[in-house]
Amino acid sequence: MRIAIVSLGCPKNAVDAEKMGALLRRAGHRLVDDPSRADCVIVNTCGFIQPAREESLATLRELAASVRRGGLLVAAGCLSQLEGERLLQEVPELDGLLGTLRWHEAPQFLEALRKQKGLVWLGAPEVWAEDEPGPGAPKAPAPT
Repeated sequence: MRIAIVSLGCPKNAVDAEKMGALLRRAGHRLVDDPSRADCVIVNTCGFIQPAREESLATLRELAASVRRGGLLVAAGCLSQLEGERLLQEVPELDGLLGTLRWHEAPQFLEALRKQKGLVWLGAPEVWAEDEPGPGAPKAPAPT
């Protein structure tokens, strides 16, 4: 699969994007610079300050309008972790959300995304108390 990674925000995001790219290359994917040539576009979002959040959202909207027909659009990084529900509401074209601490699972995430029809959300790792889901994590079902 041809993958474009768009990294926004802080230097940590750039490092995470480079490491994610290396893992994806090792898994047999090809990285491309031009999102219009990609089968999958991953936007490594920033949610630190309001202007960064706005830039991330604007970039996702712009790419949603231009992703190749049949292509995949993924929001990764801290904005997807912090405000996943909001991103899904504002950018319904998203195919997946990959939380901040889960970038190292990108190859498995993309494999699941290719196989599954519909949204794949890999949010916060299981570090939160059961009754307090992490930011952006899907709510656990109520006990029966």
